[in-house]
Amino acid sequence: MPPRQWEPLVAEFSDVMKLVHLAMRRDATDIASIANELFKEKRQAYEDGLTAQAANAGCAGRKGVMPNDKLTMAHDESNSEAAGIANTYNYDLAVAIRHIRTETPSANRHVYAKRLLEWEATRDEWKSQQIALWNQTKWTNIAFQDFLAHNPQLNNGYAILQPKRTVCKICQYWASRGKVPLAEASRIEFPAHINCPHYWETHYKGKVNCEELWMGADVKQWWEDIEAGKELGEKGGPGSGNYGHSGRPGLVGGSGGGEGISKVGDMVSKFEDLRSRGFLTEVDDASWKTMARDAAKTAEMYGEPSTNEGAVAHTKAENIWYGDNPLYGGWHPLAEGLQNAILASPLPINEVLYRGVYGRYVEDLLSIGVGEEFGISEFASTSRSMEIAKVFMRDVTKGALLIINAREGMPALYIHDLASEFLLPATAKFMVTDIKGNMMFVDYVGVGQ
Repeated sequence: MPPRQWEPLVAEFSDVMKLVHLAMRRDATDIASIANELFKEKRQAYEDGLTAQAANAGCAGRKGVMPNDKLTMAHDESNSEAAGIANTYNYDLAVAIRHIRTETPSANRHVYAKRLLEWEATRDEWKSQQIALWNQTKWTNIAFQDFLAHNPQLNNGYAILQPKRTVCKICQYWASRGKVPLAEASRIEFPAHINCPHYWETHYKGKVNCEELWMGADVKQWWEDIEAGKELGEKGGPGSGNYGHSGRPGLVGGSGGGEGISKVGDMVSKFEDLRSRGFLTEVDDASWKTMARDAAKTAEMYGEPSTNEGAVAHTKAENIWYGDNPLYGGWHPLAEGLQNAILASPLPINEVLYRGVYGRYVEDLLSIGVGEEFGISEFASTSRSMEIAKVFMRDVTKGALLIINAREGMPALYIHDLASEFLLPATAKFMVTDIKGNMMFVDYVGVGQ
């Protein structure tokens, strides 16, 4: 169905009606806000869906993490849907204004404002619930499909459609089937209609190795590379030098003009320039192009990196990295301001961040057990790009990768576009939720004193 056009309706309005529509219509800022909320709903439903599937399989406690391909899918879908939602709202708003004029031809802007605020409150109540239910149903089902596809050892089981009360023939059919083989159930797309509340209650058979259960993290190809003995080679330039981080290869001092990049092609050109100057030459084409796509997507979502003085200078003055550390003379003059800037920058959405670790820090890190907490006293450099984090492992067979579940509201400052880099505050605290080989999954739980 083509989008409804609200502009022709508004073109026929009086000046007062046009002003009222202008004051209340959804614009680009609103679309961005709507997209952000939609993305959070989709991601939460997917990750909760994976977590629920693991519990059904006898692995309660394993947490789902939305992988990169689904993050991209959810992000793109949210942007598209947000534009449609805003357009529909603007059309409905125009219709509501026209209806008020029909009922009250003498209405002034105050009458319009009062009536429209009532209309908006009523509309938003049911519309937001409808959208949230759609996202919950769709992305819970996607999580089930992905879980089964990546854990084929669990195929011998069945699913029952819940809730059993149905209103459409499609849902009635699947509810009447009772126990549906998992492989068959996973091929069915839900929601089947607007306000469809249905999901599959899954029952898995057989024993499961919970440590080997796929839980969504986009690490399959990397794990195969490790077992194949592939190496990324040693990279890195002057930088922090602490906790296994040795600076961003070829990226010291920023990307040049400091402009936010929103197009993949532009970011690819930036990476090609780095490679022409001898950086990232040992990283295969697929990996650095993935870095470029990740960087473009991050810049599209977060805009300009921070221009905080400490963030800009942090690769040039090593002591900035160490926070309040007596071994390095306490706070660097710029470090305390940088710490405050990070603490004042809560993540607007749930994120998965990555941090590569190498050298003597690997053994210490991997000795921490599941359920235990640990902290990093220095500023912690992380990236939204797994490929970039892998570079800082120097050797994927010997380094370690922190996969950080960073929830909305946790402090993290976007500081570099090419590196998709987010800086966590000094004394950031983490809790280990899982360990698989050299990969450690952690929750970012707070900041120490």
